[in-house]
Amino acid sequence: MSNKSSFRLLKYLSRYKFSIVIAIVATLVAVICSAFMPKYYGRATTIIINDFVSTGRIELSSLYPIIKVLITLYTVSMVFTYVMQYLAVKLTKDVVYSLRKDLRKKFEKLPISYYDQNETGQIMSKITNDITVIGNNLGQIITQFLQSLFAIISIVVVMFTVSVDLSFVILASIPITIFVSLKRAKKSQPLYRKKQNALGGVNSYVEEYFTGYEVINTFDRKEETLKDFKKLNDKLCNEAIKAEKISASIFPTSLFINNITYVLITIIGFAQVLNGRLEVGYVQSMIQYVKQLGQPIGNLANISSLLQSTIAASDRVFEVLDNPEEDNSETLELQEVKGKLDIENLFFGYDKTKNILKNISFNIKPGETVAIVGPTGSGKTTFINLLMRFYDATSGKIKLDGTDITKYKKETVRRKMGMVLQETWLFNGTIMDNLKYGNDSATEEDVYKAATRAGADTFIRQTAQGYNTILNEKMDNISAGQKQLLTIARALVGNPDIYILDEATSNIDSKTEKTIQKAMDKIMSEKTTIVIAHRLSTIENADKIVVIKDGELLEQGNHKELLSQKGFYYDLYTAQYNG
Repeated sequence: MSNKSSFRLLKYLSRYKFSIVIAIVATLVAVICSAFMPKYYGRATTIIINDFVSTGRIELSSLYPIIKVLITLYTVSMVFTYVMQYLAVKLTKDVVYSLRKDLRKKFEKLPISYYDQNETGQIMSKITNDITVIGNNLGQIITQFLQSLFAIISIVVVMFTVSVDLSFVILASIPITIFVSLKRAKKSQPLYRKKQNALGGVNSYVEEYFTGYEVINTFDRKEETLKDFKKLNDKLCNEAIKAEKISASIFPTSLFINNITYVLITIIGFAQVLNGRLEVGYVQSMIQYVKQLGQPIGNLANISSLLQSTIAASDRVFEVLDNPEEDNSETLELQEVKGKLDIENLFFGYDKTKNILKNISFNIKPGETVAIVGPTGSGKTTFINLLMRFYDATSGKIKLDGTDITKYKKETVRRKMGMVLQETWLFNGTIMDNLKYGNDSATEEDVYKAATRAGADTFIRQTAQGYNTILNEKMDNISAGQKQLLTIARALVGNPDIYILDEATSNIDSKTEKTIQKAMDKIMSEKTTIVIAHRLSTIENADKIVVIKDGELLEQGNHKELLSQKGFYYDLYTAQYNG
């Protein structure tokens, strides 16, 4: 996966070929200028020493040509270094932007099962922390790699024009440094991956903590929660230390090899000066070249460390991008819907080895209100997931107006169904925007009518800014019952052909529930409605009640028929009534 991630990051970079070419040219010019500087410094040193030995003083006029060359080299190097660094930053931002955009598109195409199987914190960590790691490191990798590569080549070429013998001494140290650096960098890569996974675990826990803050306080579990967080945080800290410990050892090792090279160059260089084989100033030049070579080699060592961290983060990002997308191969558009549903021998399990729904069969006529009841975990919500095509049945069929719904495009099926979820979800924005969420083409008049039918219009108009009131991030400026009213109104604005009410009134007080029930009774008489409710008193008027237990259909009929049978529904109803 690591090599794949590297190549895929390069593919993202290759989208910006022009910027890369300019950055390469700018880097090449800058490092060539830098490579010639020590040679001219050495030449200047020789002139100064020779003048002083022969005349007892230094002739500055003899240094003017060299000074002019050095000023030119410095200026050109500075300008082109700036160009290179600017382009590196731009390239990084472009790549990060492209990655985030691709991730965002991917998240829209992933099936619901992906979100069910992965923690929210881990998902958030991939789109924030992992992308940030890539962004922070990629710019350094680009600049350091280009500078280091061209610097090594340029310095080596210029060195050989100064002293062949000393150049070979310096070159002998390079493979040793590179070997040691790569060896340790390879060892650090799996540790960086563990670190990123641990960071995702911490994010998941923090997200869970803030989501359930009230519950934690209610049960006085702060101390236990802090202990759990400390364990996760300690794990993250330990993984980070292990990874950084190996990475931190790379640069000192390179520096140690570099220092030994300094000593060898000094000894051999001055021996050649005494033998008349080398100018004294060029010894200084070669010492500077050791230093100049040490920096890019050290940078390459640092790059290998940054690269392992970047690859670890990239692996996690590309894992998301490689996930199979929701199958949208269907071609049929769902047009006019009458609302007839036929459920035939339905089997389904989230785990293919264990079915949650087992051989479910029943019919719903157009305009009927059908309630699905049963104990918690019996498969009621799972059936709704199949109806909405969040999942498809393992075997059996759900037919809508005589056609298997798996033949229709998923988005067209979902547009025809208005769903009120068990958990209310509203976003940070105005009430008007929230109500139009499922139908952008709805007019304000459509929204007012839907809110009135849902019993929400009165309380909305009593808020500070009416329909323009902004719901804050925590949604604590409206009550739980009001949230439920808004979600019902939102479903009505969508004007669906089939209504699905999953625990639609579970968070509403008795008075509000009666208001909604009265409005909903009229709506239910017009369109096919499927209701899931634990409170059986809310579905006594349903045309049909389907009773499910342990994924199996036990009974079906209207309220009176099921009570007269004195079966499982009778037991549920009497237990609630007596309770």
